[in-house]
Amino acid sequence: MDLYDDVGIPDLSAELVRRGAATVALLDALGVPIPDPLPPDTVAVGKWLVSDRQWEHLRDELHNAIDSPSTKPVDLGVSHADVVLTLRMPDSQLRGPLVSACPELKDVHGRERKRGRQTTSRPDIEVAISQLTETLRSQPPAAPEQPQLVALGLGPRELRVAAAAGAILWLPGDIVLHPNATAEAVALLSDLPEQFTLSSARNALGTSRRVALPLLEHLDRMGHTSVWTETCADFADNQRRLPDGPSQASAARVSARTGASESELYTSPRRSC
Repeated sequence: MDLYDDVGIPDLSAELVRRGAATVALLDALGVPIPDPLPPDTVAVGKWLVSDRQWEHLRDELHNAIDSPSTKPVDLGVSHADVVLTLRMPDSQLRGPLVSACPELKDVHGRERKRGRQTTSRPDIEVAISQLTETLRSQPPAAPEQPQLVALGLGPRELRVAAAAGAILWLPGDIVLHPNATAEAVALLSDLPEQFTLSSARNALGTSRRVALPLLEHLDRMGHTSVWTETCADFADNQRRLPDGPSQASAARVSARTGASESELYTSPRRSC
């Protein structure tokens, strides 16, 4: 409608077509009558009235925002704040009813996602993680050095995503191991005496002290091994022992054969005598 066609009588539908949306208070102030019931081309959302054309436009824009490729390491959906900002909503209270009007969407921990869509990594991150796991599979329990991780484009955020997905075992100090490293390590250590030192464990594992120490601390926390602390001298020599009773190492061998993985990150605190 243009000024030539305007006969000077306020009309709700025409006003909403022009504005897209308006509050009831504003329409009252403008002298626009609000019929009851509302016209079929008007959507009521709290204190707001929205034209059905604008409402459909917002729905389309919401789907576009959710379907657009993510630039983050992991696709978790679109946050509430980003929905309001991207759709240029005049009021954040419009977001909830808009999402509710899209049955194929759902709110997950403050983010809007499509129903049935799994949390996924960016394609380039998935390729890098796949390359990393292939390398780890060929040389357990070795851990790549920092320059190798950087070359793959894997920083702390990407490693956190990979660990959460169960693709790697990520230990303190940016020690990255194959997800089956826990089971494989316990199986290798089962051939040692009940009490053993860090040095003997490192030799049994065939790895460096850089990898062996955080891996053993991880095994301590998991209950597969424990620090032998009968004397301070024993602790200073980094002596450990396998658990008493039925060997957990036997279960670890089964776990290693069946491909069971472990993705949780554990930090074992330093102990003192």
